[in-house]
Amino acid sequence: MKKMQLQLSSDEMTIEKGGEKYLKYIKITNRTPKTIKYYEGCLRSFSSYLQYKKEISNDEREPTNVLCSDVNEDMILDYIEYLQDIRKISDITVNSYLRGLRALFYWFAKKGYCKKIMFQLIKQDEPMKETFTNEELDRLLKKPKITKENFVEYRTWVMTSFFLATGSRISAVLNLKLENIDLKEDDIYLYNTKKRKYQIIPITTKLHNILSEYISIRGQQETDYLFCNQFGYQLRLRSAEDCIKDYNLARGVTKSSAHLYRHTFAKIWVLNDRDLFTLQKMLGHTTLDMVKKYVQLFGPDLKIKNNQFNPLDMFVTNNEKIQLNL
Repeated sequence: MKKMQLQLSSDEMTIEKGGEKYLKYIKITNRTPKTIKYYEGCLRSFSSYLQYKKEISNDEREPTNVLCSDVNEDMILDYIEYLQDIRKISDITVNSYLRGLRALFYWFAKKGYCKKIMFQLIKQDEPMKETFTNEELDRLLKKPKITKENFVEYRTWVMTSFFLATGSRISAVLNLKLENIDLKEDDIYLYNTKKRKYQIIPITTKLHNILSEYISIRGQQETDYLFCNQFGYQLRLRSAEDCIKDYNLARGVTKSSAHLYRHTFAKIWVLNDRDLFTLQKMLGHTTLDMVKKYVQLFGPDLKIKNNQFNPLDMFVTNNEKIQLNL
């Protein structure tokens, strides 16, 4: 005999059960594993807040029994205070959790589990995007000798060149296969894991030469992935990050994040007055919002450039004497 399943009514749906349903929903709607992991983290964070509230208020009710309909705007404000004062996390991370929770409760409201709740993000200072200096790039882009013993260094140099030439995310680059590199037409078919679609990136002359040589030296391996390990299998993210860190340190560069090449690519593009719409396409952004942020964030560099090329400074010399008409 089948065990009877109790069906919770809309106003009896707990956050725990509702969260499980939401995670199931985003999985079957084909969201990326990274997105799923993000929402799992948002749920865990809110659950830790509910556990904290239980402990300080001596509430007998378990956090797992808190209903979706119990949550209101005052509780969200209290949650923000908990994140800031108790967990001591940054404003950027607070807003990240709030965005995830906002999407979750928007879905709850659509399902009738609760009323619509307003989520107000907190004001945050936008940090400067760290980039590589010209001196650091000179060190990182110096080609190593090609031998069997230093394949890892050579491969990392090729990856470094690829990052700087395309501004691509490391996750997308590691998923590139040989079939995605069209050296005849000089196109790269890069799968954007965030948007779940391909974008076409043009190959420059220098990158063409680098990739041609690398593919020839790489030869036939166990995998079709462009960047493989020493045993011929796909290079994993953690291994790639460790290789980049070791490679950079060996060349006297302490910065090691592959994402810095993306920031550097955007910075050089902006400072050279290149088309922002093309930059948007190259970086795979849906809108110009992030591109506009890059323009704002590189303010000090733009100030230097403004001093060099400002129309007033170009036409008025320093030794020009000003005549006053009294």
